[in-house]
Amino acid sequence: MDEPTAPVPLVNLQGKRVLITQAGEFMGPALCDVFKEAGADVIADTSRLIEPVAPAQLVELCAPCPSRRAE
Repeated sequence: MDEPTAPVPLVNLQGKRVLITQAGEFMGPALCDVFKEAGADVIADTSRLIEPVAPAQLVELCAPCPSRRAE
């Protein structure tokens, strides 16, 4: 009998970075798992993002440093 194989991700996200907000609530943990299985580098954020500037600050904080950005 054949051994069961792991499911193949529908999308290859190797080399991609994904920011998941509310990573600890509702669908957050499942989304983190799915993106990791697809090969993404997952940044899981659990902050509340209540202040209007908070989302933009989070994206800036997670951006690759300039010395590592592709040119």
